[in-house]
Amino acid sequence: MSLSNNGKGALRPTLLSAAIAASVSTSVGAYAQEQETLEEVTVTGIRTSVLDSVEAKRAADVVADVVDAGALSSLPDQSIADALGRLPGVTTVRSNGQSSQLNIRGMNGDFLQTTLNGREQASTSGYTESTRWISFDQYPAELINQAAVYKTPKASHIEGGVAGSVELKTANPLDAEKEHNFNANVRMSFNDAADDVGADEFGERVTLSYMGKFMDDKVGVALGYSHLEQPNSFVKSRTGADAQIGYEPPASDYDGDGSADALPRAFQWQSGDGTDTRNGYLASVVFEPTDGFKAQLDYFKSDFERVDTRHGITVGGLANTDMYTLSDTEVNGGVVTDGTVIITDPKTVYDSSPWFESRSEDQSTQADSDSIGLNLEWNFGDRHTLAVDYSYSKGTKTRKDQIVSMHAYDLTYNDDGNLETWEEAAGQSFAYSLNGDGIPSGVFSGVDFTDLDTMRLSRYEEYPHEYTDKVEAFKFDYKFDLEWRAIASIETGFRVSERTFDSERGAFLYGSRDGQFNDYCADNLSDIDCEPQLLDGYVSIESTNGIPQFVVNDMDALASSIFGAGNYEGKKVFSQDWTFVESGAVREEVFAYYLMANIETQLGSIPVTGNFGVRVVETDVKSSGIQNVGAGNGIEITDDVGVTSDSYDYVEYGPEYTDTLPSLNLNFELTEQDYIRFAAAKVMGRPPVGQLKGALAPGTVLTTMALRSTTFGPRGLPTSILSVQTSLTWLMSTISKMAAR
Repeated sequence: MSLSNNGKGALRPTLLSAAIAASVSTSVGAYAQEQETLEEVTVTGIRTSVLDSVEAKRAADVVADVVDAGALSSLPDQSIADALGRLPGVTTVRSNGQSSQLNIRGMNGDFLQTTLNGREQASTSGYTESTRWISFDQYPAELINQAAVYKTPKASHIEGGVAGSVELKTANPLDAEKEHNFNANVRMSFNDAADDVGADEFGERVTLSYMGKFMDDKVGVALGYSHLEQPNSFVKSRTGADAQIGYEPPASDYDGDGSADALPRAFQWQSGDGTDTRNGYLASVVFEPTDGFKAQLDYFKSDFERVDTRHGITVGGLANTDMYTLSDTEVNGGVVTDGTVIITDPKTVYDSSPWFESRSEDQSTQADSDSIGLNLEWNFGDRHTLAVDYSYSKGTKTRKDQIVSMHAYDLTYNDDGNLETWEEAAGQSFAYSLNGDGIPSGVFSGVDFTDLDTMRLSRYEEYPHEYTDKVEAFKFDYKFDLEWRAIASIETGFRVSERTFDSERGAFLYGSRDGQFNDYCADNLSDIDCEPQLLDGYVSIESTNGIPQFVVNDMDALASSIFGAGNYEGKKVFSQDWTFVESGAVREEVFAYYLMANIETQLGSIPVTGNFGVRVVETDVKSSGIQNVGAGNGIEITDDVGVTSDSYDYVEYGPEYTDTLPSLNLNFELTEQDYIRFAAAKVMGRPPVGQLKGALAPGTVLTTMALRSTTFGPRGLPTSILSVQTSLTWLMSTISKMAAR
């Protein structure tokens, strides 16, 4: 995927370049006064990057925005997402302080296509589901030489970018200025608020890169390494927790005005800290023995570990207004903004009564990405260019998703010191105030979240996630310099790819989030009896928003002491059948081929360049997994705790479909500084992976298989004015007239 087919690589003098160059230094100005003609100005640093980006955008044969490393050899940003976020129409989506994903023209990652050196990249952005979204923070900006956002497609582009396509490029070592080039960069960061939640204050970035040319500039080698260690921290609160979001619909009149008032469903105060550690590796070898042949082997690897631990206080179950008393209320705008909650009966089941818990979580993730590609290119007969490319990309994302809930209990022991009876502590109450736009406040009575005599582990949860995305592709491209009237060259080619998204889910559950009592325990997938467990030796005291609470320092150590080492791994169980439903694979086999003509002509005195063509995409999608087909309709399957069911069956199904995608790009060069661009295209975007899972109902899968498509009008803006048929008729008529000139 290239910015241009017109060979406009040379930097041309413009008013902008002259203005920037004139401001580089006073010495340049002095030199200019001594010379009648300004022959050459060498610009380095950020200005070079700006000039190169402007020139690349000007030379592009599609509507595109570019960020270029220039003489810096690397982009001066923490990740490639930060660099791209400076482009018009592109916004970044942050995760733990990092710019992780991109929205283009208001559309999210489901509508984007991303390539590295022209090769489709596997995703590592899944958090609760497999996804096509790309985690751009996997790509260190220091290892990327150029990044472009194509806002209109052409036939040779890989399909899938409805909002746009993002292309990342690494440097070609044979283009390096010197025979041996070495860069080292060290940066430090400081967060003065990190100490508030016990996080590290200092971070670091280290980058090393080398480019060398050997064998009389016939062999080039590029090596790069980038290390990022960035602590992160946060303090937050909200009127919601887990699935209890927002407000309970008005049911009772608390202020006596004759209208019912709404209530918060839950509260949560939470602090978090952790460290992002990323190591990126790049290797590229280029062999160019003659002007007519080039071979390039690229390898990219990124390991991204995000430590994300959280602790705080959660109040749940406030939607069950019949199970507690609410007093001291104050109502504003139809919402109970202040009140006191008194739990009337702690011995209730399945979240039917309010509960107060001290909670610790570990939401750490590990994302690994590997990409390798081999490209061979021949130029022969002065007019022919042939390129073949093989690529393989794999992304893996894992998250353990551990949660420990601690409650205050009334405990009774027998003469031997063994726990005999237990139930949540009686007399617990909670007074809250929403505080307008500020942070809600809460005061607890009847419970001390730092008392080991009453606080016990009430529930232990693990929901392990593992998502794998693999892309293997072979591409063939041929270009013939035709130079016939308005047609400068013809391009054709095909691409064969197979992409597989695989998900593995599981669960380990012990205890009850809303508290336990004798004979009640919501879940127990362990080999021990269910009862509140001791915390001594595994907790420390921290504070969130002024509320002190126990924090579990090592969840694995606590779990091993209770269940035994290795006895608390996630399991697939029919009692939580989503562990089966959310596991499974989606396989996409794609065969795409295209024909495209590059335009270079004149409309009067105005140079016109661009391209028109068509891309045909044949897709075969198969989704496989375990589906609930009803009792007695399946085969006998035994889950990980020994329960056998005949309500499930292994399924694999999915459609085959073909899309024809015409495109047109026209660039009118009014002056060296002023261009008018026109583009029209039919584009496609594939459905989110989660909607294609085989474990869903067949009707759901087939319904969501419908493709998103749109037509782009002038300057790449979406439009529904012209139908595709009308656009094609106009397109062919316009091209015919231009060819006749």
